[in-house]
Amino acid sequence: MSELNETHDPSRRSWIESANHPASDFPVQNLPFGIFRRAGSTLPRGGVAIGDQILDMLAAHEAGLFAGPAVAAASAACAATLNGLMSLPRSVVSALRSRLSDLLRVDGPDSQIVRRR
Repeated sequence: MSELNETHDPSRRSWIESANHPASDFPVQNLPFGIFRRAGSTLPRGGVAIGDQILDMLAAHEAGLFAGPAVAAASAACAATLNGLMSLPRSVVSALRSRLSDLLRVDGPDSQIVRRR
């Protein structure tokens, strides 16, 4: 089980409005990894659900949005399966979740970079 930290704060809000709706399955406190395909592509890749949107992990990784231990987890999260990500130490995946939460929260450090993409 994951240790509770600031990413679980119920008062945290996202700049993605649909994530703040009370009935949202994917608020900023719940950022599930999954596999998706971009429109017009046959190649699956990793993403993170937020509200009614998907954050493309490959695009975020290529944009250089991750540093330190989160880089290894972000690289694994770009793949066509989540096997590599799930095999990483919990602390590495937690570093990625923390960075994603900061990128997606209102007034988070560097959140304006993600908004422009």
